[in-house]
Amino acid sequence: MLNEIIVGVKNALICEFGEGDFDIFTESPDGGSSSPSSGGGKSTVKPCLFVTSRIPRSGSVRERRFSNRQLLGNRYIKTAGLCIEHRPAAVRVNPSAKSLPGNLQEDNNAVLERLFVCLEYIRLKDGSLVRGENMQGEYDGNVLNFFVSYDVFVYLSTEAEENPMLMEALEINNHY
Repeated sequence: MLNEIIVGVKNALICEFGEGDFDIFTESPDGGSSSPSSGGGKSTVKPCLFVTSRIPRSGSVRERRFSNRQLLGNRYIKTAGLCIEHRPAAVRVNPSAKSLPGNLQEDNNAVLERLFVCLEYIRLKDGSLVRGENMQGEYDGNVLNFFVSYDVFVYLSTEAEENPMLMEALEINNHY
């Protein structure tokens, strides 16, 4: 289920930001690598988004968790907390920079606003919509960390439900 949510988030990011303007990863690439999809020709460093289930050490938000809580019978709610890191192109080129130029800080803020909108609802593989909750953004130096959690309700079927032949016949003895 967690992988389906991560794919849903990645697809929402691709729809909002496009594949050409941003690099979107589900794992952190080594160092400041360029786009994995950049073919031959001139290689440019683009801003990037990392979708990760790991919470940065400096993150002040502690409710990020993964849980599987039983609600009633075979009904469960699974919660997945994710972090989306945004790194502007200037940060990918010079990660040790102490501050960003004003226009890049404005770009970072604009990305934050777009994340709130595009991650409010994501579509899973089966077509169902899941709503993002507890959305928060914070800066860790020049990197924007955006936190969101998704709750998915699931129904776990039992062996008897999967195999109706287990209760094919039932005999009742009435002794009064």
